[in-house]
Amino acid sequence: MAISRAVDQGVGEWFDRKDDNGEKILDYGKPVRVRVHALTREEERKARSAAFGTRKTNKLNNETFVRSADRGEAHTREAAIAALEDTENFNVDLAGNTKAEELFGKFPRTKVKHAKALESEVCFDGQWAPEVKRAYFTLFASSKHEAKAIADLANDVGKRAADDESQATEDFSQP
Repeated sequence: MAISRAVDQGVGEWFDRKDDNGEKILDYGKPVRVRVHALTREEERKARSAAFGTRKTNKLNNETFVRSADRGEAHTREAAIAALEDTENFNVDLAGNTKAEELFGKFPRTKVKHAKALESEVCFDGQWAPEVKRAYFTLFASSKHEAKAIADLANDVGKRAADDESQATEDFSQP
């Protein structure tokens, strides 16, 4: 079970996206940035409920590994959907994904902004609507990795907020 770092109010922070080696991810020479907030208690409850339902712990412990892993991925996806706010220079290639092309075809094309861009790329700059987040984290093969990265960033924001709060109130408990 993951440690809940839920906070009372989710305050967003901007992060430069980094690859596995810790290098900034650049798209057409510009850094890819995301704004993520810590999950509130209500958002964490909804994500957990969507992934695990109302099943008792005993029944969840007796599930197969594959089913348990699917539930964990669902929780990560729901947390990412709740935590993601904005993006900058976030280009997605829709080639070969007809469902995504139907849903995201109306978004501004990356080619307009960059001459070397693919014809099938769309640019997700700005705030994401809940429907767009759900579709993105559901339709793309790479979205599991993206959802984990976003959920990890949200957990980091929550951890810092909790540490700041405990540090600010630490001296008040002393007589």
